[in-house]
Amino acid sequence: MSKFNVDDVWLSSTSKIPVDLNSYYKRILVLTQERFHGLLFDSDFSEDIDILIIDEAQKVSDQSRGILLEEVIEESLIRYETVQTIFITPFSKNPEKFANMFHISEFEIEKTTLSPVSQNILKLDVLNKSYSLLLSTTKLESEHDIEIANGLVSKLESSEFTGKDWELLWSAKKFGGESNIVYCNFPSNCVDYAIRFSNSQEPL
Repeated sequence: MSKFNVDDVWLSSTSKIPVDLNSYYKRILVLTQERFHGLLFDSDFSEDIDILIIDEAQKVSDQSRGILLEEVIEESLIRYETVQTIFITPFSKNPEKFANMFHISEFEIEKTTLSPVSQNILKLDVLNKSYSLLLSTTKLESEHDIEIANGLVSKLESSEFTGKDWELLWSAKKFGGESNIVYCNFPSNCVDYAIRFSNSQEPL
Protein backbone atom coordinates (compact mmCIF):
# COMPACT_ATOMS: atom_id res chain seq x y z
CA MET A 1 0.00 0.00 0.00
CA SER A 2 3.03 2.29 -0.08
CA LYS A 3 2.07 3.70 -3.49
CA PHE A 4 -1.07 5.13 -1.84
CA ASN A 5 0.98 6.58 1.04
CA VAL A 6 -0.66 4.15 3.45
CA ASP A 7 2.12 2.62 5.48
CA ASP A 8 0.22 0.80 8.23
CA VAL A 9 -1.88 -1.48 6.01
CA TRP A 10 -0.60 -4.73 4.52
CA LEU A 11 -2.41 -5.85 1.35
CA SER A 12 -1.53 -9.07 -0.42
CA SER A 13 -2.96 -11.58 -2.89
CA THR A 14 -0.60 -14.37 -1.82
CA SER A 15 -0.56 -16.47 1.32
CA LYS A 16 3.09 -15.68 2.00
CA ILE A 17 3.30 -14.01 5.39
CA PRO A 18 6.00 -11.36 5.97
CA VAL A 19 8.19 -11.57 9.03
CA ASP A 20 7.18 -8.11 10.25
CA LEU A 21 3.42 -8.70 9.88
CA ASN A 22 2.67 -7.41 13.39
CA SER A 23 4.05 -4.00 12.46
CA TYR A 24 0.99 -3.38 10.27
CA TYR A 25 -2.15 -1.99 11.90
CA LYS A 26 -4.47 -3.64 9.37
CA ARG A 27 -3.92 -6.71 7.23
CA ILE A 28 -5.97 -7.41 4.09
CA LEU A 29 -5.73 -10.64 2.11
CA VAL A 30 -7.36 -11.19 -1.28
CA LEU A 31 -7.13 -14.92 -1.86
CA THR A 32 -8.52 -17.79 -3.88
CA GLN A 33 -9.96 -20.65 -1.87
CA GLU A 34 -6.83 -22.70 -2.62
CA ARG A 35 -4.49 -20.05 -1.20
CA PHE A 36 -6.77 -19.40 1.75
CA HIS A 37 -6.83 -23.12 2.51
CA GLY A 38 -3.04 -23.20 2.49
CA LEU A 39 -2.93 -20.20 4.81
CA LEU A 40 -5.44 -21.61 7.30
CA PHE A 41 -3.42 -24.77 7.72
CA ASP A 42 -0.03 -23.05 7.76
CA SER A 43 1.52 -23.64 11.19
CA ASP A 44 3.18 -20.20 11.02
CA PHE A 45 -0.15 -18.40 10.64
CA SER A 46 -1.77 -17.53 13.94
CA GLU A 47 -3.57 -14.30 13.11
CA ASP A 48 -7.20 -13.64 13.96
CA ILE A 49 -9.60 -12.92 11.13
CA ASP A 50 -12.17 -10.22 11.87
CA ILE A 51 -14.00 -10.02 8.55
CA LEU A 52 -14.40 -12.74 5.90
CA ILE A 53 -15.83 -11.61 2.54
CA ILE A 54 -16.80 -14.29 0.03
CA ASP A 55 -17.23 -12.86 -3.47
CA GLU A 56 -19.19 -14.88 -6.03
CA ALA A 57 -20.54 -16.87 -3.09
CA GLN A 58 -22.90 -18.85 -5.32
CA LYS A 59 -19.87 -20.84 -6.48
CA VAL A 60 -19.94 -22.71 -3.19
CA SER A 61 -22.29 -25.06 -5.06
CA ASP A 62 -19.73 -25.88 -7.75
CA GLN A 63 -18.74 -29.54 -7.85
CA SER A 64 -14.95 -29.07 -7.75
CA ARG A 65 -13.65 -25.80 -6.31
CA GLY A 66 -16.94 -25.22 -4.49
CA ILE A 67 -16.13 -28.07 -2.12
CA LEU A 68 -12.88 -26.40 -1.11
CA LEU A 69 -14.62 -23.04 -0.77
CA GLU A 70 -17.20 -24.57 1.55
CA GLU A 71 -14.43 -26.18 3.59
CA VAL A 72 -12.47 -22.95 4.20
CA ILE A 73 -15.65 -21.07 5.14
CA GLU A 74 -16.63 -23.75 7.65
CA GLU A 75 -13.11 -23.86 9.08
CA SER A 76 -13.07 -20.07 9.46
CA LEU A 77 -16.41 -20.02 11.27
CA ILE A 78 -15.23 -22.72 13.66
CA ARG A 79 -11.81 -21.21 14.27
CA TYR A 80 -12.88 -17.55 14.51
CA GLU A 81 -16.12 -17.47 16.47
CA THR A 82 -16.61 -13.70 16.22
CA VAL A 83 -15.71 -13.33 12.55
CA GLN A 84 -18.12 -11.19 10.52
CA THR A 85 -18.95 -13.13 7.36
CA ILE A 86 -20.22 -11.35 4.25
CA PHE A 87 -21.53 -13.29 1.24
CA ILE A 88 -21.64 -11.38 -2.05
CA THR A 89 -23.62 -13.01 -4.83
CA PRO A 90 -25.43 -11.66 -7.92
CA PHE A 91 -29.07 -12.43 -8.73
CA SER A 92 -29.53 -14.73 -5.73
CA LYS A 93 -33.19 -15.55 -5.11
CA ASN A 94 -32.58 -17.26 -1.76
CA PRO A 95 -29.47 -15.81 -0.07
CA GLU A 96 -30.69 -17.24 3.24
CA LYS A 97 -29.38 -20.58 2.03
CA PHE A 98 -25.92 -19.49 3.20
CA ALA A 99 -27.24 -19.11 6.75
CA ASN A 100 -28.69 -22.62 6.62
CA MET A 101 -25.61 -24.12 4.99
CA PHE A 102 -23.17 -22.71 7.53
CA HIS A 103 -25.50 -22.65 10.57
CA ILE A 104 -25.36 -18.88 11.00
CA SER A 105 -27.98 -17.76 13.51
CA GLU A 106 -27.73 -13.99 12.99
CA PHE A 107 -28.06 -13.34 9.28
CA GLU A 108 -29.12 -10.15 7.50
CA ILE A 109 -29.94 -9.79 3.81
CA GLU A 110 -29.15 -6.59 1.93
CA LYS A 111 -30.24 -6.28 -1.68
CA THR A 112 -28.85 -3.60 -3.98
CA THR A 113 -29.08 -2.64 -7.63
CA LEU A 114 -25.63 -1.11 -7.58
CA SER A 115 -23.03 -2.81 -9.74
CA PRO A 116 -19.47 -3.17 -8.39
CA VAL A 117 -18.09 -2.97 -11.92
CA SER A 118 -18.73 -0.75 -14.90
CA GLN A 119 -19.55 -2.65 -18.05
CA ASN A 120 -19.94 -1.68 -21.67
CA ILE A 121 -21.75 -4.51 -23.42
CA LEU A 122 -21.95 -4.90 -27.18
CA LYS A 123 -25.02 -6.77 -28.36
CA LEU A 124 -25.15 -8.16 -31.86
CA ASP A 125 -28.45 -9.24 -33.40
CA VAL A 126 -28.27 -11.24 -36.62
CA LEU A 127 -31.58 -11.97 -38.32
CA ASN A 128 -32.41 -12.82 -41.93
CA LYS A 129 -28.91 -11.93 -43.14
CA SER A 130 -29.02 -8.46 -41.57
CA TYR A 131 -27.38 -7.30 -38.37
CA SER A 132 -27.51 -4.52 -35.81
CA LEU A 133 -24.78 -3.74 -33.29
CA LEU A 134 -26.04 -2.25 -30.00
CA LEU A 135 -24.28 -0.64 -27.05
CA SER A 136 -25.62 -1.34 -23.58
CA THR A 137 -24.22 -0.40 -20.17
CA THR A 138 -25.02 -1.50 -16.64
CA LYS A 139 -26.61 1.89 -16.04
CA LEU A 140 -29.06 1.63 -18.93
CA GLU A 141 -32.15 -0.50 -19.33
CA SER A 142 -32.35 -2.78 -22.37
CA GLU A 143 -34.93 -0.58 -24.08
CA HIS A 144 -32.38 2.22 -24.06
CA ASP A 145 -29.73 0.29 -26.00
CA ILE A 146 -27.90 2.52 -28.47
CA GLU A 147 -27.53 1.27 -32.05
CA ILE A 148 -24.05 2.03 -33.32
CA ALA A 149 -24.03 0.02 -36.56
CA ASN A 150 -26.28 -1.99 -38.85
CA GLY A 151 -26.03 -3.59 -42.25
CA LEU A 152 -26.42 -6.70 -44.36
CA VAL A 153 -24.46 -9.93 -44.28
CA SER A 154 -23.00 -10.40 -47.76
CA LYS A 155 -23.37 -13.65 -49.70
CA LEU A 156 -19.61 -14.21 -49.41
CA GLU A 157 -19.74 -13.85 -45.64
CA SER A 158 -22.82 -16.02 -45.16
CA SER A 159 -21.52 -18.79 -47.44
CA GLU A 160 -18.35 -19.13 -45.37
CA PHE A 161 -20.27 -20.12 -42.23
CA THR A 162 -23.31 -22.29 -42.81
CA GLY A 163 -25.40 -24.57 -40.68
CA LYS A 164 -26.33 -24.24 -37.03
CA ASP A 165 -24.89 -21.28 -35.08
CA TRP A 166 -23.42 -19.68 -38.21
CA GLU A 167 -24.37 -16.29 -36.72
CA LEU A 168 -22.01 -16.85 -33.77
CA LEU A 169 -19.11 -17.91 -35.97
CA TRP A 170 -19.65 -15.08 -38.42
CA SER A 171 -20.00 -12.35 -35.79
CA ALA A 172 -16.93 -13.51 -33.84
CA LYS A 173 -14.84 -13.24 -36.98
CA LYS A 174 -16.49 -10.07 -38.30
CA PHE A 175 -16.35 -8.00 -35.10
CA GLY A 176 -13.81 -9.79 -32.94
CA GLY A 177 -10.35 -8.46 -32.22
CA GLU A 178 -7.04 -10.28 -32.27
CA SER A 179 -7.95 -12.37 -29.21
CA ASN A 180 -11.45 -13.60 -28.50
CA ILE A 181 -13.13 -16.11 -26.22
CA VAL A 182 -16.13 -18.05 -27.51
CA TYR A 183 -18.11 -19.85 -24.83
CA CYS A 184 -19.68 -23.19 -25.76
CA ASN A 185 -22.28 -25.25 -23.96
CA PHE A 186 -20.75 -28.61 -24.84
CA PRO A 187 -17.18 -29.90 -25.48
CA SER A 188 -18.27 -31.14 -28.90
CA ASN A 189 -19.18 -27.55 -29.84
CA CYS A 190 -15.67 -26.40 -28.88
CA VAL A 191 -14.11 -28.91 -31.26
CA ASP A 192 -16.56 -28.10 -34.03
CA TYR A 193 -16.07 -24.33 -33.74
CA ALA A 194 -12.29 -24.64 -33.53
CA ILE A 195 -12.18 -26.66 -36.74
CA ARG A 196 -14.49 -24.29 -38.56
CA PHE A 197 -12.53 -21.21 -37.42
CA SER A 198 -9.20 -22.78 -38.37
CA ASN A 199 -10.52 -23.46 -41.87
CA SER A 200 -11.14 -19.76 -42.34
CA GLN A 201 -7.98 -17.80 -41.49
CA GLU A 202 -8.33 -14.75 -43.70
CA PRO A 203 -10.34 -11.77 -42.35
CA LEU A 204 -13.62 -10.97 -44.03
